[in-house]
Amino acid sequence: MRTKYFRAEVKREGEWWRISIPELSNLTTQAHRLLDAEDEARGKIASRLGIGRDAFAVEMEEVGPGEDVSLTVHHTG
Repeated sequence: MRTKYFRAEVKREGEWWRISIPELSNLTTQAHRLLDAEDEARGKIASRLGIGRDAFAVEMEEVGPGEDVSLTVHHTG
């Protein structure tokens, strides 16, 4: 089974984290806490693709303060 990867770009904007998934027509959402970014990305992707929230995995790579955070989301199936 081939794994489909999505990149989510997470950027701090004021009190919120903006989450954008370029591969899905720049689908966006936001999270108040960075800890919630994965869950928010997962929910938006699952909703857009019409699949379960557990149908794919999310990997998160954190970088220094003030920089973008890169999430790699992969879907098996």
